[in-house]
Amino acid sequence: MLHLFGGPIGAPEALKVLEQGGKVLDVGCGPGSWIKQVANLYPKCKAFATDFAPTYSPVQVGDAAKVEFQVGDVLKSLPYNDGSFDFVQMRFFTGALKAHEWVPAVKEVYRVVKPGGWVQLIEPDGELRCRNGESADITDWNTRGMRGSLLKRGGDPLAGTRLDKFMAEAGFDSSTIRVDIASVPVDAKAGPLGALMEHDYLALVQTLAPILGPSWGITADEMVNWGKRIVHKCSEHQAFHNFVCAVARKSEKQST
Repeated sequence: MLHLFGGPIGAPEALKVLEQGGKVLDVGCGPGSWIKQVANLYPKCKAFATDFAPTYSPVQVGDAAKVEFQVGDVLKSLPYNDGSFDFVQMRFFTGALKAHEWVPAVKEVYRVVKPGGWVQLIEPDGELRCRNGESADITDWNTRGMRGSLLKRGGDPLAGTRLDKFMAEAGFDSSTIRVDIASVPVDAKAGPLGALMEHDYLALVQTLAPILGPSWGITADEMVNWGKRIVHKCSEHQAFHNFVCAVARKSEKQST
């Protein structure tokens, strides 16, 4: 995902600030792959990362990246003062947030970015699409699988298609909101990116299976096997996922 949108930073306007030592935050950082890359690309920037659990993997010896990690929950209060960062990223929260939690989460990101600073949100759009004919299995997966399971839990599997709306409601300057879409094959035969996406998709199904399986009265193992069958169908029908990157700037006149 780091290379889908021409690099880790989707707002070229923010690059100069990072090159000169600006502060950047990764919300929901996981092991920290994105923030480490940013810290290596812009060694003068001050890099921070947060997640609701201590998921961040310590920097390896010899890695130039220096990242300060703190546990924090975007739905409660991130452990940072108002207007602390020049650039903030939040990505892959579709499986974590309920539908009604999106705007409060983006408002919390809005709080910690500086006036004039930028925010980047990246999410899948929630639907597998086919280039080579229709697939009843993939249609069923779209309806009942990941998407249907998220709906049963009160989530919004199509949140990626509404990122600009969430940003506007959170207070960002609407004239600065930009949306970019990248299509990624879920098929190892389609090349390195397709192989990576296939691997990541199966890993995601395996991670979420204990939560999503019970939604349909099946075990986690049955959910994983269902996902594997779908990935096989993805190759047969040249299926792909769209990912959405939305960036927005906080008005310089707004202080919180």
